[in-house]
Amino acid sequence: MGATDTLSQAQNEALDNYVKSLFTAYTSSSNTLPLISKGLKLNLDQTFKSVDYTYYTQNKDGSYNATTQATFGNAMGTHAENWTFKITAQGNSYFASVFNYTIDKNYINQGGK
Repeated sequence: MGATDTLSQAQNEALDNYVKSLFTAYTSSSNTLPLISKGLKLNLDQTFKSVDYTYYTQNKDGSYNATTQATFGNAMGTHAENWTFKITAQGNSYFASVFNYTIDKNYINQGGK
């Protein structure tokens, strides 16, 4: 599911698990979402189906830039959405912010394929 140039498999898996939890909360839990993110509004009109692709780069401050594609369903069917956002470690978990609903134009320059 994920790709990275510099992260260990354990780091990549931990981030993938967090991203799945984030998108689940995005479509189902008004209590959880503000605890794990800022700037993402609850969307009860969709159902999270899957994370199809992830790519992470680590910043000098230890945070990560996440480039993802996730599939969501609604009354019209399923569709993929592209996202970029920042993930910061918080203790044994993560916190996401700075959400964009597109792939960053510098994605290829960061090493994405």
